[in-house]
Amino acid sequence: MAKRQRRGLRKPSKPTAAGDDDPQVLFDHAATLHERGALIEAEALCRRILSQHPDHAWALNLMGVIHCQTERGADGIKLLATALQSDPNEATFYNNFGTGLTGLGRHADAVTALTRALELNTEYAAAHNNIGAPLKALGKPDTAAEHYRACVRIRPDFGEAWANLANVLLDLGHIDDAEAAAHQAIQHAPDYPAAHNNLGTILHRRALYGDAESALRRALELQPDYPDALCNLGEVLKESGRAAEAMPAYEKACALAPDEPDKGSNLLFALCCLDDASPASIADRHRQWGESLSPDATEFPNHDRSANRRLKIGYVSSDFRRHSVAYFLQSILEHHDKAAFEIFAYANMLGGDEVTAQLRGHVDQWRDIVGLDDQQLAAQVRADNIDILVDLAGHTRGNRLSAFALKPAPLQITYLGYPATTGLTAINARLTDAWADPPGMTEAFHSEQ
Repeated sequence: MAKRQRRGLRKPSKPTAAGDDDPQVLFDHAATLHERGALIEAEALCRRILSQHPDHAWALNLMGVIHCQTERGADGIKLLATALQSDPNEATFYNNFGTGLTGLGRHADAVTALTRALELNTEYAAAHNNIGAPLKALGKPDTAAEHYRACVRIRPDFGEAWANLANVLLDLGHIDDAEAAAHQAIQHAPDYPAAHNNLGTILHRRALYGDAESALRRALELQPDYPDALCNLGEVLKESGRAAEAMPAYEKACALAPDEPDKGSNLLFALCCLDDASPASIADRHRQWGESLSPDATEFPNHDRSANRRLKIGYVSSDFRRHSVAYFLQSILEHHDKAAFEIFAYANMLGGDEVTAQLRGHVDQWRDIVGLDDQQLAAQVRADNIDILVDLAGHTRGNRLSAFALKPAPLQITYLGYPATTGLTAINARLTDAWADPPGMTEAFHSEQ
């Protein structure tokens, strides 16, 4: 579900003598233009101010914000850092600096900056809202929820913050509170597409498919090119038994967000549900997805191949909980020869239940990987010196196949969680049986080597 961040941009003006080159007058005009969405004109005025006053902190700040909003984040961060050097005690600058860092994926640095903003102004609603996204990305959803609650306490009409709160509460499994927050978001920001998208996702989780579809279609009325809402609509239609109707939504989402592999995974899973999709066409689409990731050709010259150690096996899943995958897996974990194998679990999930606790008792090392990007996850697997890495998701929700594409382990296997190929040649084998893949009938449809 999408989240939106708010930036502080304007410091209240002080009375000043007006003049064409007065920096305060020019800045007020630039800030007004920015608020109206006239970014080019606002940037031009900031450049005019800085040509005469290169240390004008507020012009530097606004220029940095505009750069971050126009896909020039690296340059924007430099401008925002310069503004902070000019005035290191301005909470607004730390808020914008932290928000820009979030956009670059530098989540830990973002939390540091936004924490400083809140130290300078504990009642800074926008900073409470903005710190939630990097906290969630770092696997700290409970802390993110605390900040969103603080934000709406300070500003009860802050619809975007209510939407973000709904999002994180759903992740935490607090579905009643999440739905209440989603309705608050719509009440205070009825034209905010993410609020309707979030409500649709929550209703989908409740299996209220008709109501979920209505909410998601409202989000798309407000923002037709909304990849998350398109994908979520596809999920609702697919699970309503209308997979063919879902395909245009998935296709459009993938076209709008070609760099988000999870959108493609949703499409591929839906493709497996079509009555008229041939095994060959399903395999071809999976291979195309795999080729789009440009797998890394990593070799393992320094991998420990000594015979006098336990082999390390890593299992990657978002379903180490009450789930069919976990029920099948539990017996396998119980019966691993602990003298011969060291078992790692890489859990791409928040929280857990009694099944999670049981599974944890059967592994040697448990890694919580929520918040790790693909490169970080691959680095963790390599640091753990994993010999065999097992995917348990395929293209189902919460998969980490794009990390498998980086080939973090010498031998990679897919098992159990998906009815078709992954599409990745970086995965060496598909563990199956004669019921799922009758001998001589399906070998040509798998990219696993």
